[in-house]
Amino acid sequence: MAGCIFCNIARGEEPMTTILYEDEKFVSFRDQRPGAPHHYLVIPKMHVGNPSTLTNKDIPLDIFMTCNVHQLPHKVDVLLPSCHSDLYFLRVYRKCEKERKGTKRNEKERKGTKRNEKERKGTKRNEKERKGTKYEANSNKIDVESLAEVGNKVLQEQGGNMEDKRLGFHWPPFNTVDHLCLHVLSPTSQMSLLSSTIYSTTFWFMTVEKLLEKLEAMPADQ
Repeated sequence: MAGCIFCNIARGEEPMTTILYEDEKFVSFRDQRPGAPHHYLVIPKMHVGNPSTLTNKDIPLDIFMTCNVHQLPHKVDVLLPSCHSDLYFLRVYRKCEKERKGTKRNEKERKGTKRNEKERKGTKRNEKERKGTKYEANSNKIDVESLAEVGNKVLQEQGGNMEDKRLGFHWPPFNTVDHLCLHVLSPTSQMSLLSSTIYSTTFWFMTVEKLLEKLEAMPADQ
């Protein structure tokens, strides 16, 4: 997006910014005004507004669909690196618990409707959407958990304290750039009083866990 500093960084057009991590969806770099000894930003390459624009479609659920709650510890160990287990354990547990109890929606999905059957077989339109063009592959889905995974990876690679960290987003109107941005801070115990206030879990700063809870609580059609 023209005029967006984060879009410029994502395109490699800001020579003063050192990219610490980059893949097909995200880039990460140091915050210019760090609030902790380790303070990194993770942003999507495509332009996305503030976190209030996200919906429950931005939560990837695929890896949780077949998880059995009685096998939860095993599943966590197999699927997830130790540095991500705190976030993912919470998400896996909630998904598995919901699956075990069963909701009307899950029941409907198991039995299948004609619409679901049509979607599984796939129409040409669905096939195109699955394969996607380069633009389509990078649009309409942010994948909050992958954003957090990148943040954890960068923090670990940079020698941050994985046991004393905070990952979250500034909620509008308290975000300074209108481009989705994950703050990764560590160690939180060494943050100043001002930084602790700016990045505290309040109505102006939402942790990844709180954002996921908010998105998960949204109606399914959003």
